[in-house]
Order: sequence, then structure tokens, then C-alpha cells
Amino acid sequence: MKPIEVSMPPGIMKVGDKTYAVAGDWIEIPNGTTLTTLHNYVVFKRPVPPRTNEYKAEGSKGATYIIQHNVEKDVWSCSCPASKYRRMVCKHIKKIQNATR
Repeated sequence: MKPIEVSMPPGIMKVGDKTYAVAGDWIEIPNGTTLTTLHNYVVFKRPVPPRTNEYKAEGSKGATYIIQHNVEKDVWSCSCPASKYRRMVCKHIKKIQNATR
């Protein structure tokens, strides 16, 4: 049997006469399985973080804001209040987008 890949570190839980690997889902495993033999049934595969580019932009009052661009999803975010609370494309993002095109 090929081990099941999970996206969070697994633990072992015994309920009644059954044993489970718990890693987001409950996966039934043989009784007597220990943490040292758990890898035979469940393997933790660490998620790969998205590739992002990070920029800095100065605000109109001198504050420095961080602009992030998730390259894979083409999603932009900025740490300024306009972007954070109004959920809009702010002038800092527009400035960086124009400069990188």
C-alpha cells in the first residue's frame, strides 16, 4: 500500500478498537502503529509557498508600505490602509505595476 500524502503533520488517535492517523482527515491505520512506523501509511508533504515578489513604496506622508505580488495567481496586495480596509487596488500597487511593465 502506498502512503497517503497529507498537508499537515499527522498524529495518532485511538478510538475504541480502531487507530487513526489524524492530519486534517482521519485515516484508519493498523492497530499498533507508532509514530516511528506511521510513515508507512501517511506522509507529510509540506506545502510549497507561492512564489511572490516584494516591493517597497513610500506613501504620501512618508510611511513605507510593502507591496506583494503573488506571481502564480497574479494577485497584488499592499500594507497601506486603502488596500487593507477598502480592499481596492491602491496607488502604490498601480505605481509598482506601471514600473515593472
